[in-house]
Amino acid sequence: MALFPSLPLYTDAIVADCVHLSDAEFGLYMRILIQTWRNPGCRIPADSIWLARKFQRDYETAILPILEEFFSSTGNWWSQKRLSEQFNYVEDKRKKQTVRANTRWNKEKDLFHGNAGKHAGGNAPKPKPILKEKNLTKKEEINLPDWMPLELWNAWLEVRKKRKAPNTSKALELAVKKLEEFRVAGYSVTALIESAVVSGWLSFTPRKAQETNKISH
Repeated sequence: MALFPSLPLYTDAIVADCVHLSDAEFGLYMRILIQTWRNPGCRIPADSIWLARKFQRDYETAILPILEEFFSSTGNWWSQKRLSEQFNYVEDKRKKQTVRANTRWNKEKDLFHGNAGKHAGGNAPKPKPILKEKNLTKKEEINLPDWMPLELWNAWLEVRKKRKAPNTSKALELAVKKLEEFRVAGYSVTALIESAVVSGWLSFTPRKAQETNKISH
């Protein structure tokens, strides 16, 4: 694949320079231009056999006249000054864009905790994920058991949020543990959470009615 797939063309200059060429000559000239642009260093070898095979034309009668009119030779390579200048311009622009992108990336990378320095043991320590309290509403994020009524649980989290109680992972783990103890003791988890939501409680407390109506296992 070419280093720069797109070839900038100045149509006014091409039309003015090639007005005397036949359609076949112009087509060959464009093929030579494109091949030169695609080649490393924006040049083609001064090898008559290679050129004849590449462009499928007779070297002496078709290819060489085009090269002598529009290109210059060092003896080993053919190149065109205008094309080389455009190639160098595009290459320089690409390098500057790469430098800017790397600089921007390095600045943004320093903003994250994952940008750890080299560890004494040779490997950078793996950064630990930080759980956001506001996102601890999904069942998967707080490891809720299958028996937990998710809709009621989220409603209770909203109660805690309105009362400005932090929904930290530790606090919620303790709440789940307490509900598990009540469930094992025979209380209805649904009734416990409903009572907490209705009453605006930050924790779960069995009512007397619940104590006399424990669920059976």
